[in-house]
Amino acid sequence: MNKKLTDVINSEISNDLFREELENVLIDILEIDTSPAQGILKLKEAESLCFKRISDYINKFISLNGKLVMHDINKNIDEHKFYTRIVSAAGVGEIPAVDVYNGRYNMLYLCGSAADGNGRNIGLNAHIDVVNPYFPPERAGLYIRGRGSVDDKGGIAVILGALKIINVLADNGVVELNKNIAAMFVIDEEIGGNGSLSVAMDRELKEKYYDSLLILECAGNKIFPGGRGAVFIKIDGKTKKNGLSKEETSLILETIVSGIYNIIQEGLKIKKESYHELFPQNPVYTCTGIIDRFGKHPSGICDFVEFTVTGNSADDMVAVRKAVSSGVEKYIRIFGDKSSMIDPLSGTAKVKQHYSIETVTSECLKIAVYGSGGHMGSLPENDAAITKWVYIVKELIKIKYAVKMKLNIGLSDSENGNGIVFEGAQSFLPCHKMDDIINRLENVFFKGVEKFRIESEEEIPEVEWDISFNKLHNEAFAIASESGSVMNARDAGVESGIINKEEELVGWEASCDARIFALEYDELPVITTGPGALNGAHSSKESLYLPDLYKSILFTTLFILKETKSKVNV
Repeated sequence: MNKKLTDVINSEISNDLFREELENVLIDILEIDTSPAQGILKLKEAESLCFKRISDYINKFISLNGKLVMHDINKNIDEHKFYTRIVSAAGVGEIPAVDVYNGRYNMLYLCGSAADGNGRNIGLNAHIDVVNPYFPPERAGLYIRGRGSVDDKGGIAVILGALKIINVLADNGVVELNKNIAAMFVIDEEIGGNGSLSVAMDRELKEKYYDSLLILECAGNKIFPGGRGAVFIKIDGKTKKNGLSKEETSLILETIVSGIYNIIQEGLKIKKESYHELFPQNPVYTCTGIIDRFGKHPSGICDFVEFTVTGNSADDMVAVRKAVSSGVEKYIRIFGDKSSMIDPLSGTAKVKQHYSIETVTSECLKIAVYGSGGHMGSLPENDAAITKWVYIVKELIKIKYAVKMKLNIGLSDSENGNGIVFEGAQSFLPCHKMDDIINRLENVFFKGVEKFRIESEEEIPEVEWDISFNKLHNEAFAIASESGSVMNARDAGVESGIINKEEELVGWEASCDARIFALEYDELPVITTGPGALNGAHSSKESLYLPDLYKSILFTTLFILKETKSKVNV
């Protein structure tokens, strides 16, 4: 592509009316809560409303001569190995796919030309669902903040903006599309990718409408021809006994902490084993997302845990304070001290303090553990409060049984009267297989449980430990760097200014729907890009910097024209 075309596209992107309309539609869809916490019926209504806002914008693209398709979820989706099982929040077990997806759909916009030529049909993909908790949008200078602004309604805005620009260029005779475009607006990415899976299962759509695929995500406007894998883990420990004593509750908590500690250590081993040339940054992390009422999402870094420790004397509490300090020191030794790291989004320390201790009585302390939240892919820059808490509790367990101290540990305002629940995630590279990761995590958890039972010599209440991996379960993948699509992406990246000419492309340190298409179709080039910082996704700081949005639109427009080898008249 020549510089004149880039200048023409930039001129259109800089148009005040274009920006005003696009930012308004982004605000409109951000005002719709598409998080799963509201239940299937309300979520279905929210999805339909979101699709309506998107289609109202798309219907103005007269020159693209496209069609909108409400693409029903495949009726056999639950038979596919990539299907993510949906479990009721009320704890009544799995909800059948026919009930989860009755009346729900993805929306596709199909346009372009069936003209012969050497170009490739191209797919564009972004998801409309967001994580909990939802919070509404607001403008703040050059930022739009709100749940989904980065992950992933900002990606939807990129697709809409690029299609709008191509429509204008076609109107003005600057561009003649040579191939087809399939824009995919999908549901349920955050719970595992069932929306994209349904699209990927449509062989006829693939054959006609896309030979390569661009996934729009919170990728920091980088270009990623691969993605690391991830698997969500849930551990649900329940006793048949009701009305547990403080001692029994503490023993159950100590048991699960012993298992979680083993999972964290196994994650460090997996990281040490990991090497792949596309992932020199080695983005292998163990995310401790939820423990009881603390935390919001398996792959969201929990930033606060509060618990109590009771003993028999003030001297016990002196020992507890030392153990807390020792646990934090051991955590910092491995994961770093984020109290000395400045958060670029806020300009303040990532963590102002690691913990605080409140004296409740001379025999009881309330301990708050602080961290810094975000998507699990941003763990190196953030601070996992649950992981830190695990290290602290391990130190408390050590002193408790070393000197036979009568300590009881309990999570503040626990919601589980007869058990405890933990959820988290483990990422991995293409050098490991997901089934192997699952087996290792399960084995080390139960080894930790058994070791604690033996070493504590306590009569621990009988607990049924249900360990499952039914939520997100993503294999890792890598696309060959010599692929024509990857080369086109590199060229478009240089021309749009999102990468420099010498920059090496690497795999993404997060996991998304890209892997579904890459693994469903062996020869399909799948590339992830998009605006927005990964460390803001899944956090209360989620916000989109508008200049980055417009850079991404420039890149995406150029990439579409390169991939389709469309005729350009400038």
